[in-house]
Amino acid sequence: MSFSPLTLLLVLAVIVGGGLGVRYTLQVDETSREFRNLETQVEGLEQLVKTKQQVVDSGEKIAAEVAKLSNRQTELDDQLREHEIALRELSTTYKYLCETLPSVVAKVREQAVGEEFPQIVTSRGQVFKNAKIKEVTHEEISIFHESGSSRVPRAELPPEL
Repeated sequence: MSFSPLTLLLVLAVIVGGGLGVRYTLQVDETSREFRNLETQVEGLEQLVKTKQQVVDSGEKIAAEVAKLSNRQTELDDQLREHEIALRELSTTYKYLCETLPSVVAKVREQAVGEEFPQIVTSRGQVFKNAKIKEVTHEEISIFHESGSSRVPRAELPPEL
């Protein structure tokens, strides 16, 4: 069997051309795989950037909250100092009152001796006419009245006394 040179040339062209096509197809497939791999890496990087941005955003929110808390702490510290000053003032006043109260009470009790009332009505309904205070103690008062004298517990005295 003999082939014409043209036939041989055509066969050779088909073989070479087909080989080139296979080689080209293999290169396209490899390039496509590399492209898909790069796309996957880009998607991963985009997700990583998104996650990092969320962390940055969270950090900024936390920083803002810390700043607010720091301001609130400063306000509370200022209030605490004001309250400590007020407490010292009240403590001084309380100490003064504790020191002076006994003498003031004694003076008021002394000044009450001799006061006269046309009538004293106790919470139990006792009525003392023309009453005059004789003595005042912490627990009771002693009075002279039209019918004699009596001791009346403070709890039974009307509010004005």
